[in-house]
Amino acid sequence: MPNNKELKFTMQSQLQTHWCWAANATSISLFYDPASGWTQCKVADGTLIRTDCCTAPNPNPCDKDYYLDRALTTTGNFVPPIISAALIENDIKAEIDSGRVIGVRIGWASYGGHFVTVHGYNDTLGTFFVYVADPLYGKSFINLVNFTSSYQGSGSWTHTFYTKAPVSSMLKFTTINSQLLQKASDMRLSMLSAPFPTEPDQTSPDVHPKGLAAPHDVYIVTFNSLKNGDQPDIQKGGFRALDSENNELTIYDFSGSNSDAQIQQVIHDPQYNLNYRSVLNSVINRQQSDPIRYSLRILKQPELKIEAFWLHVKGHAKDDLFTPVVAPAILTSGVYYENDEFFKILENAAKARRVYDDNLLGG
Repeated sequence: MPNNKELKFTMQSQLQTHWCWAANATSISLFYDPASGWTQCKVADGTLIRTDCCTAPNPNPCDKDYYLDRALTTTGNFVPPIISAALIENDIKAEIDSGRVIGVRIGWASYGGHFVTVHGYNDTLGTFFVYVADPLYGKSFINLVNFTSSYQGSGSWTHTFYTKAPVSSMLKFTTINSQLLQKASDMRLSMLSAPFPTEPDQTSPDVHPKGLAAPHDVYIVTFNSLKNGDQPDIQKGGFRALDSENNELTIYDFSGSNSDAQIQQVIHDPQYNLNYRSVLNSVINRQQSDPIRYSLRILKQPELKIEAFWLHVKGHAKDDLFTPVVAPAILTSGVYYENDEFFKILENAAKARRVYDDNLLGG
């Protein structure tokens, strides 16, 4: 039965030359949830693990071709897997009739690509047309055959990205004071001139951190409170942020989150940082299907050699979860422990730990 259906979709113009991926992801997010709060700057920062995508000087290092699936994952709107083909008429109808827009990659005949969004169809004239929203060329109404094989004269539909309304949950991070970015930048420059090994090709005085990302508070639970069976004594120790430079991760620990906070340490061990990134990614991916909105923290217990991501719910500690980054035998990597279980394990380990008076021992 011939019909026409166009979803009320607004495509933002891309703010940078190569930001079609950011414009599409932002527009798709706002289509599903107008109050989502996503902007192209936030999508670029979140996807590229930076904080300076709209403040960096020209040329902007964030202004580059990138992946729509990763941007849609940032906003919580991507339905994997990527489909390496165009959709047929019935598949397009099924998505649009269900209220879902379709992300599309256009491959140009010579090289490169471009992302657009399909937000409707019309076959009332006996020929199947699609409504296309383009962050560069605006809205158009195109014969599907032409759209599939000769969009804008030389483009073909190469890949399809299914979308969805986002899960309401989202990890909450600590707010960064902008002055801390400069402190991290100064620290990196001093590290690059230091005698210990540095990353290759990073000796230029123009090298700066890409920007601090995923900031989260650091807490320490005291050993004695665990060993004595008391209520865990948890003290705030500062906050931690990540800097990804040339895909190499550096971790900065600050004494606080205000402008006067000092850098306590810089962790640049590749093995530790790779594991840290891996566990953090698993936490973020888990949040795609969890209805609870957690604040991300890190909890340490030095005497027991424990460091774990802490997913905290304000006012509902019973709902808190812990998953280890540094996992001794008492904890299992990849497992999410509930609050009571986690601290009981730590308490038992602390009580079983023999305390020596010899101040020359270590282990």
